[in-house]
Amino acid sequence: MDYLIAGTLNYDITLFVKSLPKPGGETKVTKLKKTLGGKGGNVATAFAKLVGRASFLGALGNDEAARLHLNYFKNLNISTEYIKIYDDIESGTSYVIVDENSGENMIISYPGANSRLKPEIVDDKLLDELSKSKLVVAANVVPELAEKLFKNSYGIKLYIPATYVKNACSVKADYFIVNEIESEYLKGCSGPKIVRTLGKNGAEIVGEERIYVKGINLEKFGLKPSSSAGAGDAFAGAFAAALALGYDEKDSLQLANYAAAYKVSRDDTRGSPTKEELIKFLKLVNPAFNFTG
Repeated sequence: MDYLIAGTLNYDITLFVKSLPKPGGETKVTKLKKTLGGKGGNVATAFAKLVGRASFLGALGNDEAARLHLNYFKNLNISTEYIKIYDDIESGTSYVIVDENSGENMIISYPGANSRLKPEIVDDKLLDELSKSKLVVAANVVPELAEKLFKNSYGIKLYIPATYVKNACSVKADYFIVNEIESEYLKGCSGPKIVRTLGKNGAEIVGEERIYVKGINLEKFGLKPSSSAGAGDAFAGAFAAALALGYDEKDSLQLANYAAAYKVSRDDTRGSPTKEELIKFLKLVNPAFNFTG
């Protein structure tokens, strides 16, 4: 096993509206879309589309959503050997509300089987495989699970703490990937480099030196923003993929930024680009960037 992504899996029900509702208010749904999601699944998708393979550690209920996830991963050459199936709980579900004019979103999640993502889910076989891994990503899992995975791997370690960011400082990773709001909880943390997404303003790596890439105006290239849901996951998966492919930090950051922008032009939470799509997109937005995958 060269690459492991561990994280959440959800069945996404996306509601597209003219404007996001205010507290106590009501808004009309113009379109409803059902897709597969979850931070772990989205990151693994973005990674595998660019690298060509990965293994996944996750938890699902014994239901139709689980079968959809497993079939989807099979088609992307993502090994599902370490996905645990539980009979006593349903798979995770998320409800995503998207403003169809701006692409901004709100997300409400029911964790379901994702609540089983704890250190004890790591069995002896996975521990042995981790010692051979080149890269491990832990996406929206408790710090204790991330720490166990990283402790047993000698490869590149990336933590996407998301809902657990308040307790993430103790995790010994090479990189934390967070958004602007989440990064506030990491002030004073030492060790990992902070990879911070800045929305339309781009992204940066904060370490001994700051590396920054500016945002991309899709409309400048004749593209319309569709949904930002999953854009951060596309970014994280592409950043990890670029590191796995041997790109340096600056090029990895830039490539991840392009992948996230591409995703925003699609309404699917797993709408990150394939290698061929990203190469085509780069010819449009930055022909000088050499990406061969």
